[in-house]
Amino acid sequence: MADKKFTSIILLVATVSIWGMVAYKIASFSPQDNKTGDTDKHLQESSVAPMMDSLSLDYPDPFLKDLSLARMKHKDDKTHQDKAIPAPEPKPDFNFYGIISDGYETFAIILRNGEFHTFAKGDVIQGFRITEFSVDEMTLDFQGKRIKITRAQI
Repeated sequence: MADKKFTSIILLVATVSIWGMVAYKIASFSPQDNKTGDTDKHLQESSVAPMMDSLSLDYPDPFLKDLSLARMKHKDDKTHQDKAIPAPEPKPDFNFYGIISDGYETFAIILRNGEFHTFAKGDVIQGFRITEFSVDEMTLDFQGKRIKITRAQI
């Protein structure tokens, strides 16, 4: 019990002395101390003071530089403007693994999202309509474009 009391007194004295020093520094600081103004005159004559007022912004922007060069190249290249960029050919996000038949109807075996599914002619998978299929190949229609995919190897 006496040991805790001694520790508490030491900590209290240390805290009061630290806060006393902080209060003394705050009370003793006064911006009016320098009545002669020598410090302000020295800063105005210094060569460092004018540089602190302005920024040097005459460097090229590393990100916009590439864009401006690309834009200039496209303006100069007339043949590049005349060519239409073809749309990328759509690729199905599934694999064709062959066909299966029950004697009456034939189905395509498709692997999609890790699961096997069967689809008939005319079915639509992710926007692709199955138009025809054989043992080794399947033909799809996507927005009027015909796409042939071959059987995936197991």
